[in-house]
Amino acid sequence: MGHLIRLLHMGHEYLTTGELRVRRREDVPHLLAIKRGEVALADVQAEAEEFFRKCHDAYDTSPLPSELDRQAVNRVLLSIFADRWRQT
Repeated sequence: MGHLIRLLHMGHEYLTTGELRVRRREDVPHLLAIKRGEVALADVQAEAEEFFRKCHDAYDTSPLPSELDRQAVNRVLLSIFADRWRQT
């Protein structure tokens, strides 16, 4: 359940700021408490439902582009593949 909460927090932040932060140090204590069973399942489920709603609501006002820039994605992927190819 901790992974779900982490991903929902990341998704909400991405939708509202346009910034994707994978390392979420500020969430670590809460996520560890969930992992250790210190947070009631009902509370985790309520938090998940709240963040699903927040993500849904943030979608319409998100600063993210409405269309995918396929050329940009292809450039990033080609760069990753080329770097990996050079390492082998």
